[in-house]
Amino acid sequence: MGKTLLCADVPSPESRDRDPDLRWLSGSPVRPVRPYETHSTYRLQPVPGHGGESSMTIGAALTSDHDASTAVQSSVSLSESNPAMSDGKDELKALEEGGAVPAPTSTLPPGFVEGGLRGYLNVFGAWLTLIITFGYNAGFGAFQDYYKANKYSHKSSSDIAWVGSIQLWCLFTMSIISGTLYDKVTSLEPKGYFRYTIGGGSVLLVFCLFMVSLCKEFWQTILAQGFGMGIAMGFMFLSSISVLSQNWKRRRAFAMGFAVTGSSIGGVIFPIMINRLLAKKPFGEARRVTAYLVLGCAVVINLLMRASPPPPKPPGAANVQPLKFFREPPFILAATGAFFVAMGLFIALFFIQFFLTIKRVDPTITTYSLAILNAASVFGRTIPNAIADRIGPFKVLLPTVTLSGACVFIMFAANSSAGATVFALLYGFLSGAYVSLVGPVFVSTVRMGLPFVFIGAAALIGSPIAGQLLIRTPITFAAPIVFAGCSMLLGACFLYFSWRAQAQVKGTSRI
Repeated sequence: MGKTLLCADVPSPESRDRDPDLRWLSGSPVRPVRPYETHSTYRLQPVPGHGGESSMTIGAALTSDHDASTAVQSSVSLSESNPAMSDGKDELKALEEGGAVPAPTSTLPPGFVEGGLRGYLNVFGAWLTLIITFGYNAGFGAFQDYYKANKYSHKSSSDIAWVGSIQLWCLFTMSIISGTLYDKVTSLEPKGYFRYTIGGGSVLLVFCLFMVSLCKEFWQTILAQGFGMGIAMGFMFLSSISVLSQNWKRRRAFAMGFAVTGSSIGGVIFPIMINRLLAKKPFGEARRVTAYLVLGCAVVINLLMRASPPPPKPPGAANVQPLKFFREPPFILAATGAFFVAMGLFIALFFIQFFLTIKRVDPTITTYSLAILNAASVFGRTIPNAIADRIGPFKVLLPTVTLSGACVFIMFAANSSAGATVFALLYGFLSGAYVSLVGPVFVSTVRMGLPFVFIGAAALIGSPIAGQLLIRTPITFAAPIVFAGCSMLLGACFLYFSWRAQAQVKGTSRI
């Protein structure tokens, strides 16, 4: 009776009767903690008229005792990543032993405001970032067509495809490094290195764009447009998305969903802009115009976006070994599936304009084909996500990936304006769904970084392989089409088996 206990949570009477571990509380008259009381420390006292140490109630007054043996300040929040907190057994054990346990805090930090002016400014900044990074890369098909027909006509399609593939690979790979810098907190940088990744990436991106306009040799283009721009995009991309979680909790899906549409908007703007400029101006001057546009966006991004100190990592997060996930069959299957899908996914984006040029489709449709495809992907990155919130991402990802792989074969019929338009709309919508849903399939933050390794490697080799296959069937485009479609369908099979394996382990198909 002399000990003071702290209660983190009080189970309901029904749960006490069902759970053998809770039956010892059945005879104890306890009232639950009210929601507004969960941030404070309370003293458990005997109820007058009830004997025994197990008869307790929760006092309503705040304790003023700072003795470590009688009071504990709550510093633990409930989360799914901490199973010990979700089942309550550690707290019950502490109560039985007459010790003290921490009370749960709210999942939101004190003083947190959903969105707010800072939140909306960060969303707009992230949207602009996606426009000049992923959006610019999504327009590489215009450069593929121009380089092959004009500037580097002596190079094969496979050689030219390396420029866009290296850029995409660097974008994904450097995202892992920028994500690490974003989370890194030091005494000199308590808010992490967000401003360095965004600011440094912006400077490098604009510099490389101007350098591309001066390139005379192919190796110079590889260096500036492939490696330089890719590294810059990688530094900016993940940091701009990660910072949104600081301002948005309840409506985080809305914030990130809007920001991600920037990649599709950029994929509409830049192909049209590049094609129009290259038709009227020399290559160098056309590239400098796009560089000035990117410069303007980069200035706005750096003025608008701000980061707060990253939240503390949950206990044990620093000890997580990413390599251990390679011993988990569901993860291996999902990563393999993501690799094969990505290897075929970007081929159509890189080659569609060149393909339609070979097929002598209406020049207007050819010029706008990439813009049509990327415009359709806006809906592909929003509508499937809304459905996935209800039934699970895997159940939406599997059919969209399968249909994307099948849709690639429609390119055989894209010999007319109507066929080309239908293909661009369908493929844009379905491929956009994959880009937005592949992340939620990997169920933890640690695992989220690993798929970038696979997707980046697949993006690096997929289009050059297709370009090499094009040598065998330069008129029909049959070999690259079959390669892209089969690769995506094979990836869908691996994703299906990963879904089944996870469903068996978790006992539910809603994954």
